[in-house]
Amino acid sequence: MYITRNILLVSFICSDVGGKTLHTWAGIEDGRHLNEEITHLVKTDERFEKIKGNIEKVDVLIIDEVSMISAKVLHQVQVLCKEVRNSSFIFGNIQVILVGDFYQLPPISNQLNGDNGKYCFTLPWFDDYFQHKICLPLIHRQTDVSLIKCINELETGEVSDESVGFINSLNRPIENEEAATQLFAKNLDVDIFNYKKLNTLEGKLKVYKSKDEGSHHYLNKFLAPKNLALKVGCPVMLVKNLSDKLVNGLRGVVTALDTYSVDVKFILHDKDITSNIKTTKFTTFDLVDKTILAKRVQLPLKVAYAITVHKSQGMSLHNVVVNCENCYQAGQVGVAVGRAVSITGLRVLNFKKSLCKSHSIQVKGFYKNINLGHVDANLTCCRKEQLSESNEEYDDTCGDPPVVNPDIDSDYEFFYFCFNENEDAFIEQVQTVRSKEALSNVMKEFIDTPMETIMLSFEEDIRHNYQSFDNWFKNQYSVIEDIGLNCYPEDVHKFSQKHRNDFFQNI
Repeated sequence: MYITRNILLVSFICSDVGGKTLHTWAGIEDGRHLNEEITHLVKTDERFEKIKGNIEKVDVLIIDEVSMISAKVLHQVQVLCKEVRNSSFIFGNIQVILVGDFYQLPPISNQLNGDNGKYCFTLPWFDDYFQHKICLPLIHRQTDVSLIKCINELETGEVSDESVGFINSLNRPIENEEAATQLFAKNLDVDIFNYKKLNTLEGKLKVYKSKDEGSHHYLNKFLAPKNLALKVGCPVMLVKNLSDKLVNGLRGVVTALDTYSVDVKFILHDKDITSNIKTTKFTTFDLVDKTILAKRVQLPLKVAYAITVHKSQGMSLHNVVVNCENCYQAGQVGVAVGRAVSITGLRVLNFKKSLCKSHSIQVKGFYKNINLGHVDANLTCCRKEQLSESNEEYDDTCGDPPVVNPDIDSDYEFFYFCFNENEDAFIEQVQTVRSKEALSNVMKEFIDTPMETIMLSFEEDIRHNYQSFDNWFKNQYSVIEDIGLNCYPEDVHKFSQKHRNDFFQNI
C-alpha cells in the first residue's frame, strides 16, 4: 500500500462540524487587524456579533487544508478564541483538529500585513498543543496504484525514473479535452488561455468595467479583473466569499448577463443553484498607517476555463490538463496532477524532472516526527493552559523557530569531527559546503532551458574563483546589515511593516 502524505493533527476526538472558511468563521478578513484590534472588534462591535457567537458556541473546530494556513493566521485565531472565551487554555479550550498535507503548497505570504507565509507547525507552541499526529493511508480520490505512487513522489520531490516515464506517457489527447479544466502555475498563463477560449465561444460578449481608486500597483494585484469579459455559457469562478455557501473558489456557469449583475449556475451538494452575482468591493489595507491603499468595485468573478494550481488545491477534477511550465515550487506539480480522479481524464504537458523540487528541511523534519504520542484516558494531554509569555507574544517577523531534528549530511558530520575544537572553523566550513550546494540547486532551474549553456559557464567561473566571489558576497552582506541596523529598532518585537518598507527602500 502506498502511504499518502495527508496528516491529521488532533487534540481531541470530534463530533459534528459545519463548513466555512477559517477567515470567515473567525472574522479575521484578510489579516489586516492586529490581535488586539480583532479581539476588541469581536467582543464589542455589533457587526461581529455572529463571529462572537461562532467562537463562544463551537465545541470542535476542524481546519482542513491546513498547509495553506500560515503561522500568523493560526496564531491569531488561537489568541482570538482564547480572549473571546475568557479562557486560560489555548484556543479557549475548543477541541481542534487540523487536516492537511505539508507536502502540498505552502501558505501564501502577505508582506503588507506582516505575514511571511511560514508553515503553521513552526509556531513555538504547535508541538506542545498538537501532540497526536496520525498518517492516514487510505486514498479516496484515485484508485490507480501507478497514479497514486506517482503523485506521492511528485509531492515529496523524489521522483523515480519509473514515475518520470509514467508522467511522460500522459502527454496524449484525452476524451472531451475541450471541456477539461486547464491548470497553470501563473495567473498570466491562465488569463491568456481564458481569453483565447472565450473568443471561441458563440454568443454576445459583454464587458464589465470596474470602478477603481488608489494605487495602480495594488489594483493590479486584485483577482477581480479591471475589465471582466463574459458570455452566456462560459465557466466562471468566485474570487471572494459572498456567503457560507458562495465561497472563494466555487465554480459555475454563466446563464444570463444583466446590466450590473450576472446569473451563475453553481452545483452545490449535487444540486443546481442559480445565484444573481452583483458587484462587490475589494480593498488593500495598510496595517501600519490604517489606510486603504486601493479599492476596486467589480463582479467577484473570473473566467475559469483555466485556473492556477493554487486555486485548484483541494479540488477533484474528472477531466484536467496540467501544464507544468513554470511550476517551480516544491510540491506544485504533485498538487496539480493530484487533482485528477483517474488516468483517463488526465493529460500532463511540458513535464521535466527538474521541476520536481525537494521540500524544505522544516517539512522533512516535521514528517520524521509523526507519532500518536501519549494519550491520557481523560484527554488532559490535549488541554493546555496559558502559553508562556514568549510564546504568547510570538511574532512572525522574528525569524524561523528552530527546526525539529533536521537531517545532518555525512559531510557535515565529518566537518564537525574535524573541527569540534574550533567552532568558528567548523561554521565556516559548513557555510562553504551549503553555499556550493545552494549554487547547485540554483543551477537546476536552468536545466533544459535556453540559458543552460550560459549558466553552466557562469557556474564554472564561480567555482574556479570561489574565494573572490565569497569575499564579494560578504562585502555586500555587510552593507545590507548596516542598512538593517539603521532601519530596525533594537527590540525585535517592535518591528512593523513601516520598518520593512524603509529597509527595502534603502536597499
